[in-house]
Amino acid sequence: MVLLSFGPFVGCGTEQQGDETAFRYADREPEYLDPGLVTEIAGFRAVINLFEGLTCFAPDDGPVRPAIATHWDQDDTGTIWTFYLRKDALWSDGVPVTARDFVYSWRRVVDPETGSKGAQNMWYVRNGRAITSGRLPATDLGVTALSEHKLMVELEEPTQYLLELLALPNFAPVPRHLVEEVGKDWVREEHIVTNGPYLLEEWLPLDHITVRKSPTYYDADQVRIDRVDTIITEDNSTQYKMYVAGEIDWAHQLPPAYIPYLKRKRDDFHVASYLGTYYFICNMEKEPLDDIKVRKALNLAIDKEAIVRYVTKGQEKTATTMVPRMPGYEGPIGEEFDPERARRLLADAGYPNGVGLPKMEVAFNTQGNHKLIAQAIQDMWKRHLNIEVTLQNMEWKVLLKKQHVRDYSIARNGWIGDYRDPMTFLELWYCEASNNHTSYCNPAYDAALNQARAHADAGERLELLRDAEAILMQDLPFLPIYHDTMPYLLSEQIGGFEENVRDIHPVKYLYRKEE
Repeated sequence: MVLLSFGPFVGCGTEQQGDETAFRYADREPEYLDPGLVTEIAGFRAVINLFEGLTCFAPDDGPVRPAIATHWDQDDTGTIWTFYLRKDALWSDGVPVTARDFVYSWRRVVDPETGSKGAQNMWYVRNGRAITSGRLPATDLGVTALSEHKLMVELEEPTQYLLELLALPNFAPVPRHLVEEVGKDWVREEHIVTNGPYLLEEWLPLDHITVRKSPTYYDADQVRIDRVDTIITEDNSTQYKMYVAGEIDWAHQLPPAYIPYLKRKRDDFHVASYLGTYYFICNMEKEPLDDIKVRKALNLAIDKEAIVRYVTKGQEKTATTMVPRMPGYEGPIGEEFDPERARRLLADAGYPNGVGLPKMEVAFNTQGNHKLIAQAIQDMWKRHLNIEVTLQNMEWKVLLKKQHVRDYSIARNGWIGDYRDPMTFLELWYCEASNNHTSYCNPAYDAALNQARAHADAGERLELLRDAEAILMQDLPFLPIYHDTMPYLLSEQIGGFEENVRDIHPVKYLYRKEE
């Protein structure tokens, strides 16, 4: 029996209260609601409803749309962009949103004192990388308020996916007038102001988040859902039961054991493509994971086909590399399941039949299939390499902190592409990357990526990215498991929901069909 505790939402389902419409879904606890700090997907889902940047995501895989910027232009070099901001954009306290808010916010993200793991996204802006490494002050970032509603952005090099980048939460503005007054507590419900379609009404940790339609949003007349309720749970079975009971409209984390049944029996079950890779990261500062032979042995001893067929069951594709399939990009060929070679490599590393191998733990968060996957891999390593690893189950926020401070041996991880280009997966492994929690650092890899960044020819650029990924797979700071899909259940009452490879669904596009 699962005890459901959702405060005021118990038994309420998704019914309307008076003329009010609601959209409800379940998710894990976000790490942040501060757009400058958020990098994980639960926080991303929440923040895109609260804050809006120069551009915003479309409901489908179409081009991003104008948001706080109504239009823009660029110079002949493609490195200097000018954005023209709408004059009717307001913070939810009625204060105008200006170009100066963007300058302040971007400098805040890139400033090392902020400690944002999203700072790496600012490397595309002139001097962004030098600032994050402490070589220049944040005031040298290539962003300038030319007037209240005119913003100039200077790039390090032409970036074809710039407009997609600018739709990410890290590029959204924060209210300077409030942050400077209140400090880090500005995101608490009693202080926070937002510039997006919704404003925060309540965040009860480990229980729920409620946001309500903002009357000051410039496009409020087109927002048809009045309230969004996010129920916090780490348990997939709970999420499924809530959906079946009519308590949520969208279930995007489902127990693998239920998927074969859902495929056969439910018309509201779907499997979407997803631009993501699931993997384990290795702490290369710890023995024995500092030895490439050990990391390769661990990788070769994982039967990934068995995991996607018998454990996850969501039509995922086995992964031997970092970058999932993308149009126009042919990545390197990774190594397949080979337990015999794995045993030889482990013996060459000085641990024949696993004897003498230092203790290792696999850390994972509670939600989802992570425990089942970890248990399956634990069994494979025991069976094929005769090694014992212990499993550590913890809350999402705890896992993120452990990875950040390198307090782990092996940890489950994954990445969903921020934009549709191999670089979104490969830039994670820069020596100085804010999301590189493995201590991996190869100057040759960094140089290959930098060469690709500066290359104007699209075809040759992809070849350079392929070369970089080949270096990464030779060094193997992570163990690729599979490339994601997104199995989900969606209420037939919800309209405006479009599948897209990043599984981004801004609620401002949704509506209830009974309206």
